[in-house]
Amino acid sequence: MHHISDRSIDDYISQITKFSQSQRIPTPQELDRIVSELGITEEQMAEIQRVSQEHLTRADTYMKLRQWDYAIEELEKGIPLNPFSLDTISCLGEAYLGRWCLKHKRADGVNLQTAARKCLQIQPDSPIAMSLLSRFYRYSKWRRSSQLIFGAISLGLIGGVVLAATQDSLRSLIVSHTPIGTLIGYKDNIDTERERLLSTDNRQAELNRQIESFKTQQTAMQAEIESLKTKQSSLQAEIESLKTEHSDPTSNESDNQATPDNLPSPEAKQLQ
Repeated sequence: MHHISDRSIDDYISQITKFSQSQRIPTPQELDRIVSELGITEEQMAEIQRVSQEHLTRADTYMKLRQWDYAIEELEKGIPLNPFSLDTISCLGEAYLGRWCLKHKRADGVNLQTAARKCLQIQPDSPIAMSLLSRFYRYSKWRRSSQLIFGAISLGLIGGVVLAATQDSLRSLIVSHTPIGTLIGYKDNIDTERERLLSTDNRQAELNRQIESFKTQQTAMQAEIESLKTKQSSLQAEIESLKTEHSDPTSNESDNQATPDNLPSPEAKQLQ
């Protein structure tokens, strides 16, 4: 790690830090005046820029490891060296947002908003700053909503337990010590029986629906069977008709054939 030990550079860092504490960045004219008054050379300014970049590089490494504290420490050292570095300031805002999401400290929320405003001072339409603020407001709203929901659930659970315990104690006292308790016991039995009968009725209704469905299916199957029988009878009649048309014709010609009784005798043949 490189350190800048020159007295004029230390004074430069001190004066720039005062601007950071006032939540604003120096203007280019103010920065030129500080450099001129302290007599900082170009070589010294180059060294300042180099060390500032080293802080940003180390901070980026820490942020990838989600080591927000170390990243913030590096960036807060680097910003006074280069107060116009949009990358360094926006990176600081991201680091504060990461730590705020982890620890939910109000100071981190304030600091990330300050970093976003500084980005807007450098670049009025900075998309980095707008994204940073948008995510912070969205996360804050979600966190408040979650707290309200969890609080309501907790109160509901606690209240429900207390109310149930109170009701059970009161019911036990009434049932065991007053004649009205007997009536309450009867009412509870009636309610239980009514629920049981209602459940039974529901099951019976479901069974009836299933039976009706089976009957409908059975009727459809019977109709289909009758249709198949009709088609079968029609086919059988057609087959019989074809058999009749293609029967053996020799049975019709048998009457026309000569028999021994009607053949001419040999004497008749001689006379002929």
